[in-house]
Amino acid sequence: MAPFRNWPATMAPASYRGAHFYVEHDEIETGRRLVVHQFPHKDEPYVEDLGRDANKIAITAYVIGDDADGQERALRSACEAGGPGMLVLPIDRMLAHCESAKRDFKKDKLGYIAFQIK
Repeated sequence: MAPFRNWPATMAPASYRGAHFYVEHDEIETGRRLVVHQFPHKDEPYVEDLGRDANKIAITAYVIGDDADGQERALRSACEAGGPGMLVLPIDRMLAHCESAKRDFKKDKLGYIAFQIK
């Protein structure tokens, strides 16, 4: 009988351009760029495949600890930098552009700063 995978031991620590963070949730949307052409008096549409669509990534991330403010600045700076950077997620890694990063700080959660990153 094969042993069960030790998931926590096999997951990579998350980072973007070397700025580390924790992942609460991530989702990646992928697919094809399709244009559907429909013609009068025709029952079958023509689907034109324009190639692979860009991956759309949404991450609910957070930094935590006594130095959360420094980690927050590093992650925000990484997201503000131009061009692609290496994005490491717990089960994936890829070059990615940061479209937006929305910070969520709450006074009743000191030492914890959340982000919504696209």
